[in-house]
Amino acid sequence: MSSKEENYTESDLRGLISSFREGLELYQTTLSSADAISKVKSSNVEEPDQELLKISKLLFAHATKLGIVFKPEVSTNAAYKQMKETSAVFLLLISLIGQIKPDVYSEIFYIEVIETIKKIISSHILFLNEVEELDFNKPAAEDDDTKTTEGRLVSVGMIWDNCKALDELVKGGKLGLLNKKLKESIGLIDDAISEFSEWVEDPTVVDDEDP
Repeated sequence: MSSKEENYTESDLRGLISSFREGLELYQTTLSSADAISKVKSSNVEEPDQELLKISKLLFAHATKLGIVFKPEVSTNAAYKQMKETSAVFLLLISLIGQIKPDVYSEIFYIEVIETIKKIISSHILFLNEVEELDFNKPAAEDDDTKTTEGRLVSVGMIWDNCKALDELVKGGKLGLLNKKLKESIGLIDDAISEFSEWVEDPTVVDDEDP
């Protein structure tokens, strides 16, 4: 016989928002310290980079669902369950960090992965800050044009962008990242040469920046 489905109150949901944000802030702090990262309990999967791909897609999908369940009038049950599921995905994500070894994937790739994951965490924290300001009981028709509703949608978009960035980073691998960095460096050099050439032609023309 199946157990009765639990009903969550607004207080339960707001408590979960607060605890989820605290967990994300702890992850953010952990990823800012090499020593702290080394102490994270690591998962044990054969292809951690491929697991990262799966998780980036999962978080993308979860962000879409979070955006939907937090559209006023908020269903506390649906929102609570979705947030619980999303927080579980982050546990998987953080546990993979220990398997992305700099000596295997390259130092530059490792650093880029860490920074991209930190951006995913930051955009989720922003989302939580936005939904915390919502009046969960106000009908959508009355809340569609409010600043908080717009903020919720913007933060979901940021999560999407950061998840896509992680997806592209992992798909490209260390060689793809190196190629991207080289192109960026070449672009900067080209711009500098172009500006220098213009200055050589007329040294009297100096903009507000350091010539």
